[in-house]
Amino acid sequence: QEHSAAVAFISGILASHLGFESSKSIKLVGTAALLHDIGLYDLDPTLVEGADFKDEKQKEAFEKHALHGAEILRSTKLFDEIICHAVENHHRRRKG
Repeated sequence: QEHSAAVAFISGILASHLGFESSKSIKLVGTAALLHDIGLYDLDPTLVEGADFKDEKQKEAFEKHALHGAEILRSTKLFDEIICHAVENHHRRRKG
């Protein structure tokens, strides 16, 4: 998906610019960015932030996609916990 690839590319550049020195750290950031929306994979592709949701169930599913994505990644046991945590929290804002 173009969005995820762009986010991964920009995240890698930012991580490097912000002083992440190890290639492992930059790879973790890039991987988390690439997978950040994996919780949307089984939802209707028209459900995006700001969409006019037809019902409360759709809205709730979209709002929980970050948690769902982290659960998917954890269930595979293939990804570092820091990636799962980043995916789970990618919509959190500093003030809640």
